[in-house]
Amino acid sequence: MQPWADQQLRFARAVLDPAQRVPDGFIGRDGLAEQFRFRVYRNNVTMGLINILKPCYPAVTRLVGEEFFTVLAIEFVRAYPPRSPVLLRYGGDMARFIADFPPCAPLPWLADVARIEWAMIEAHHAAEAEPLAMESLPEATDLGQARLRLHPSLRLVSSRYAAFDLWRLNRGPEEPADDAMAEVDVDEAQHALICRPHAEVEAWLVPRNTHGFVQDLADGLSVGQAMARSREPLQDLAQALEWLMAAGVVVGVNLL
Repeated sequence: MQPWADQQLRFARAVLDPAQRVPDGFIGRDGLAEQFRFRVYRNNVTMGLINILKPCYPAVTRLVGEEFFTVLAIEFVRAYPPRSPVLLRYGGDMARFIADFPPCAPLPWLADVARIEWAMIEAHHAAEAEPLAMESLPEATDLGQARLRLHPSLRLVSSRYAAFDLWRLNRGPEEPADDAMAEVDVDEAQHALICRPHAEVEAWLVPRNTHGFVQDLADGLSVGQAMARSREPLQDLAQALEWLMAAGVVVGVNLL
């Protein structure tokens, strides 16, 4: 007789893989392997996971259609089964899967749309923090030596495509207007900043240099170091820093 752990593993694999045979011990009243009932159970498990994924990726679903997304989700579930009994965060590998899924190759921007959607979910569940008031910043003479603590919910997504506009237009309950979609230049690189400084998650489209500047701050560089790495004029970086403060992205400051 197989050890219980091995039986559980075989059962779990068979649930998500239709190529697997019915696990040992799953038999009907006639003593034979119960194919029909196990297929029903397998279908219920798969559809349950798909129903978890769809609310996480409304824009992706809108962009590819319900039918295609269902096929995409089925393949995702088989490639990335849950690794935890806590399903709240299930689906975080969707962007990676889309990028490698051959039927999605004609839509090279789709993976980045999925990255934005998952970043929104991560920001929603991130820790709370109180935004820093503008008057709490050091004087300009000391600011260059300061390291800023950014909000725990901060997420940055950079795309070679207009992923932000595609996400923005397709995330709501209503179909986007045809003229609005037609105006999107999908080959325009876009950079998103996502944060939940207060009750709601917010997302902003930011310039490439600002995106890089914030990324450097998030990586632990001082304000002066981040400014030195940027090709953006100091005046623009100062305005970007002021905007970060006003948006509630900065939650603390450490002087070196």
